[in-house]
Amino acid sequence: MMNQTAAQAEPLRQRQSAELTPPDSQTSKRKFSEITAVDPRPSKKREYDRAYRLRVKEQKTSVEAENAVLKQEIESLKNKIASVSQERDEFKKENVELKQKLIKKSEKIQQLKSDLKNKEVENGELKNDLIKSLKQSNALVIQPFETQSNEPDQRRSEYNIEKQFRIAGNSTNFTRDFGQYSIVETEGRSMHSTVAMFKVNK
Repeated sequence: MMNQTAAQAEPLRQRQSAELTPPDSQTSKRKFSEITAVDPRPSKKREYDRAYRLRVKEQKTSVEAENAVLKQEIESLKNKIASVSQERDEFKKENVELKQKLIKKSEKIQQLKSDLKNKEVENGELKNDLIKSLKQSNALVIQPFETQSNEPDQRRSEYNIEKQFRIAGNSTNFTRDFGQYSIVETEGRSMHSTVAMFKVNK
């Protein structure tokens, strides 16, 4: 009976002895290292996470670089738009100035046409006055005279002649001025006809 009780008490003493015995220092360090240290061999999840973070970082860097390029292109386009707008405004201004000049030119042309018409009317009136004056003073018959094609016409250019008339009568009667016209030269064609060439007195 006593031996059985001693046998049952032996494991209890061993457990108590083990609990009271201080642990080995190397064993304690190993267990602490197992609890606190990071396993140098990462799991598949760690590898995936690290690869994912690296990929995200690379994508972020790439996107930032693309954004920087896009910003530069946008600034360049803005500058081009501003330049084109300025050129358009300058062209508009030039067009306005050209239109104004064209209007002034058109007005000047119309004025010249009007002056020319008035001059033609005035010349016709002077011609009629001249013929009337000659008829009244000399009783002559005056008709427009055209130089024949086979006759030289150098005197017309020499004297800047505007009018030529065939005057029937004595050439000695045509030595005076008639209004703005004066006889500059006479050339006898026959005994009863004379060619008189006139120019405007400046």
